[in-house]
Amino acid sequence: FTEKTEQFQAMALIALLLILLEFFISSGKTKWLKRFRTWNAVNVTPVTLAEIKGTQKDYDHLYMKRFAIIFLIQTCFAIISCAQTAVWKTIHQGNKAFHGKRYETAAEHYNSILKQNAVNTRALYNLGNARLAQGKISAADSLFTRVAANDNNAPIRSQANHNRGFIYQREALSEKNAERKRQLLQQAIACYKQALD
Repeated sequence: FTEKTEQFQAMALIALLLILLEFFISSGKTKWLKRFRTWNAVNVTPVTLAEIKGTQKDYDHLYMKRFAIIFLIQTCFAIISCAQTAVWKTIHQGNKAFHGKRYETAAEHYNSILKQNAVNTRALYNLGNARLAQGKISAADSLFTRVAANDNNAPIRSQANHNRGFIYQREALSEKNAERKRQLLQQAIACYKQALD
């Protein structure tokens, strides 16, 4: 099963970096930046007090625009983070049920996510594991096949292919027909090779 592998705190870090960037760049001439002579590369002629007062309104307007843009970006990050957190909480609840050997309860949690997003490969993969633990082999194989075909995350794709190989290998061990057993073992080997790619 998969746990929360992505950390959405990265969104907060990006927002913090944007605020710090705005803080240092907004004034243009901070003491810290003056040392690097990035803002003083060319000598600027002195301006009169009237010119400063005339441009102060423009400066305030520009500063407010920057603030509004950064605020909107942070709000978007917060909304995305909250939406993802609800999905991960449900997956975590399913994982707790799975560890407690309450496989049907786990499957219900994963299915609730799939009702909202039918291609959530984390939920598909975890549901496949729950179905495998319940002995519903064909349902598990179907779910692992969907994950292997649709997930962009190589480790999850690899785990799904590994589980498919395990299913075929287990079926081959209980198969009496020699030809069918050979076919199942070949499928298992192919899945294990895909898991290594």
